[in-house]
Amino acid sequence: MASKRFILLIRLSSKM
Repeated sequence: MASKRFILLIRLSSKM
């Protein structure tokens, strides 16, 4: 599933 990738992207965006 691409759920892990989505979470990683969101986490990176949240860090900004």
